[in-house]
Amino acid sequence: MEKHPNITIIIANYNYGEHVGEAIDSAINQNYSGKITVCIINDGSTGDSWDVIQNRMIDPVAEDAIKGMYEILRSTASDGRDIIAINQENTGASIARNVGIEYCLDFTDAYCILDADDEYYNSKVKKLVEKWMYNPKEIGVVYADYNILNTKTGRILEEFKQPYNKEVLAQECIVHSNALISKEAFVTTREDDGEFYDSELHGPASGAFIGSCEDYDLWVRISEKFSITHIPECLGLAKITGNNQSIKANPQTFKINAEHMRKKAEDRRNAKKQ
Repeated sequence: MEKHPNITIIIANYNYGEHVGEAIDSAINQNYSGKITVCIINDGSTGDSWDVIQNRMIDPVAEDAIKGMYEILRSTASDGRDIIAINQENTGASIARNVGIEYCLDFTDAYCILDADDEYYNSKVKKLVEKWMYNPKEIGVVYADYNILNTKTGRILEEFKQPYNKEVLAQECIVHSNALISKEAFVTTREDDGEFYDSELHGPASGAFIGSCEDYDLWVRISEKFSITHIPECLGLAKITGNNQSIKANPQTFKINAEHMRKKAEDRRNAKKQ
């Protein structure tokens, strides 16, 4: 692998028009010396998100749309970063991310996930990649700490994640969703139906189905075949806006999702015994 692997930053957006521009800017403005492609999937937003996304692009060129997609645009940003923008029907965060991951698979070495209402500090990709490159064949995920901004009060807190421990991960999600995931980890742990993120764990918000365990499920699957490592430093900003999809999931949804994850893990264990 090259010294500076090709990185794709995946941003799945649903009605975060007020914040997605800042997320894109933070992805574009990374100080990483290697190639970065920023792939934004506008997941059927009903507001001005698509206009905000297009405003970050210079002379976008339309590409052939695939089933379920309204439009695909490709361009460069002001500093030469590649941008791919996909406008599609609302399917939920899992499928939206899956669409972007699949679309960029051929030219990507590792993905960095960025929620549309969050931001990366400008050294995040560089530091995640440096940590991953210690052992890119064995490390599947790199995650870091982050700051939390309450957009209503302006208060900023620090969120320190636990160092990685596989036994602890089996009991609770200690890995932040905005992590680096190697292409090999995604492909190796792909579901039987072809999905990277399980769409049964985070469905379309327009259909009143919102989950929040799709990333946790992914970490558990990856931990069975790869190591996961932590950087004890705040490298990004997560925003509490009052509209965060994760806080809209009700206890019953968490219960259903936990049982779904448990059953999948049991099936994987049984498959190994055969």
